Amino acid sequence: MIQLDKLIILKNGVEMIKLVGFQAAIEGVLQKIIDEKNIETGDREVEIVSAEGEGISSEFTGLDYVFAEAAANPDKAIVLCSITGPFLANEGRFQAAMGYPNVSYCDMITLTKDVEAKVAEAIGAKRPKDELAIELSNAKMEQTMIASLKHGLDNVRRAGSGPEAKTKWVADAMKYYETINKANNVPEIPTEGGSEAIFEDLAYKVDSADKANVESKFVGKELPGVFVDVEGTLLAKDEGGNEVVNMPLVEKLQERALTSPITIWTDTKIDYIKGPLRKAGILWKIVPKEYFKGCIPEEVVDDLSEAEFEAKYEIKPRKFTSPADFISGEEKPLVEAAVSNEIQAITEPTQEEAAPAPIPSAPGTSA
Repeated sequence: MIQLDKLIILKNGVEMIKLVGFQAAIEGVLQKIIDEKNIETGDREVEIVSAEGEGISSEFTGLDYVFAEAAANPDKAIVLCSITGPFLANEGRFQAAMGYPNVSYCDMITLTKDVEAKVAEAIGAKRPKDELAIELSNAKMEQTMIASLKHGLDNVRRAGSGPEAKTKWVADAMKYYETINKANNVPEIPTEGGSEAIFEDLAYKVDSADKANVESKFVGKELPGVFVDVEGTLLAKDEGGNEVVNMPLVEKLQERALTSPITIWTDTKIDYIKGPLRKAGILWKIVPKEYFKGCIPEEVVDDLSEAEFEAKYEIKPRKFTSPADFISGEEKPLVEAAVSNEIQAITEPTQEEAAPAPIPSAPGTSA
């Protein structure tokens, strides 16, 4: 169970907003701000959570807490905030947490003036659920944790390994599966049969865990949302040949983010392009195109031609749009499919199917 310290804000004796994981000094400031505002929460439970907040175990941060709470309690409104700024967006757990419509984000500097709007955004829960962000984060975490648990299990099974090693391994495995199960609404692991039975059950789970790469999860899958290229698309050249953020495109994507999940993908080194995009306040997830060979994205925005794109990446989107057409709104319709065009989640497919002038600066961008 992930647990952080909570401060409950009362209004007229009624529980209104919980502050979760903040240091005492920051709690005091936030409480004063909330007391001075007439924030309407209706009958919704609201939590404002520090991304840096640490729980009973320092291994659990506010990101883990938000992810688990958003998944398990869709009626709860959560405002995630951080003092680390947009670079928090590089964390897979941030993207997974923001994949839930009932979660909004605000940095600590602007939270004091935007807390009402951010609470309203979380309560409204109007963004679509980003299944891909959640799936990517889970896959990455599962790979990392399973590899660690397999290594630990080998050590436990070695001759001479003491009972302390087994006890610690069981605790680590239980913690991992409890987190995964809660995030996916799976019942808790049974604890009947004594400690040896629990160990054998967990060892079987770890031994038989899927070793498939992240890439294999998306072959032949239909993926919802808009998938946006970086080089020549989100990042373009100005008249002086300098690489700048294509803000007209970013602004159109901000509008689309209200109705479609946004994914930024690239075949350039991720670390190279994260810097300029995060500095521009762009918080959407950034992923390698190589993960998605053989998938069917709902819409792709790219400066290549459609034929060039499909030949180079072996990805066939249902809609392909140039940056200029996306900005102008002159997008082609989706390729006809045997099912509704409205894609609710990652599904199996039913049927195959001149950059604008940029400006060098960018305002804050909502995830």
